[in-house]
Amino acid sequence: MNNATFLVLAYGEAGHTLPMLSIVEELTRRGHRALVYAPKKFTHGVVAAGGEPLEPRTFQVPFERMRQRMADPKKRRVHEALRDFRRSREELVEEIPRMTREWEDVIQAQRVDCVVSCFTALGARYAAERTGRPFASVGPNPLMLFDANGGMVLPPHPLMKHLPRRLFNSLMDLALPLARCREQLGLPARKNSPSELFGNVVSDTLHLVTVHEGFHPEGPRWPGQLCVGPMSFNLPRPEAAPFPVDTLAPGTVLVSTTTLPMDGGLFRRTLEALAPLNVPLLATAAGAADIPEGLGAHVRLESFVPHDQLLPHVSALVTHGGWGITGRALRQGVPMLITPLFGDQPLIGARLAELGLAYHLPKKQATKEAIQKALAALLADTALHERVRALAAKLQALDSPRLSAEALEKLVAERAPRRSAA
Repeated sequence: MNNATFLVLAYGEAGHTLPMLSIVEELTRRGHRALVYAPKKFTHGVVAAGGEPLEPRTFQVPFERMRQRMADPKKRRVHEALRDFRRSREELVEEIPRMTREWEDVIQAQRVDCVVSCFTALGARYAAERTGRPFASVGPNPLMLFDANGGMVLPPHPLMKHLPRRLFNSLMDLALPLARCREQLGLPARKNSPSELFGNVVSDTLHLVTVHEGFHPEGPRWPGQLCVGPMSFNLPRPEAAPFPVDTLAPGTVLVSTTTLPMDGGLFRRTLEALAPLNVPLLATAAGAADIPEGLGAHVRLESFVPHDQLLPHVSALVTHGGWGITGRALRQGVPMLITPLFGDQPLIGARLAELGLAYHLPKKQATKEAIQKALAALLADTALHERVRALAAKLQALDSPRLSAEALEKLVAERAPRRSAA
């Protein structure tokens, strides 16, 4: 197809933004143009992927402000948390029309052919509707695959399976009353969508889910979904020298249990549990605030390690189970012990254990003794190692960025309006 211009809205944390940059890299490699809104901390990644970074002119990024406010340790009381949620919700609803209009201006001025959005950019669908451009969404984790009724195929909490779908959708629209934004922007009420929130973040023409087929149970699904497999993007770190993988002892286990400073002591507990096994350990502290010392010469601590570079050289991974590192480990055929913290991590750990691809130790069960026993068992589980290697061979043959780019090209060819002559 002819070269196209894509507006890519990639707000969020690393697990949201990096898969989007992987798609950007493939689009630009194929000769397309990608205009990218992303958090400032990922600007160098946008450039490295070949995208053109854009900074918001008329709005602040509301999700970052909401996250900072809700994470304030001084606000732990229930009534304060509820007050902050209400305030953040109102700010978000006020911000979305401004976001939409700015993106609409970019679409018109830069002759954008398609809008591609992660679920954190809530005005993306509105901007695409108002300008008549096709809209594609990206689900960056296993929660973002939906059944025929618009419900999560794998909900993060078992009780959600028993909640009536109409009630759940009503609660979502109550939590984020986006219909107000739709009305303010002069758009007609949406039909055939479970909720306004769902319709905003999930495209029914193309929804790319960064999970491989086989992870989810079989069953009818919402239209337009395509499982392209796990993918991520390696952020350039020019200040960091290549990690000397030749210095790793044989049988090294990589410990990467957190990316945020809210692990509740899991990093310390994990290392203190595993050090007595006398297995070589390489631990990346990342955001952990409680870092143990004096564990022995066989325990190596680093603040950061390049996972893609290291994973082919380790015997196992102990991780919190975020989809970014989990997907990378699956691609490299690395056995995992998953000790989840929050969010989608418990679901990922439980599902991979159910599939026989990892060991899962829920947070309440993750005592030092349990962690130690689980890793010892994992290292000896040759049947699991074989299953993981077999899946890795399939995933390595699956070119996720290419599949994503080809699907986007097809969407543009079928649905984008013809460009008028300049």
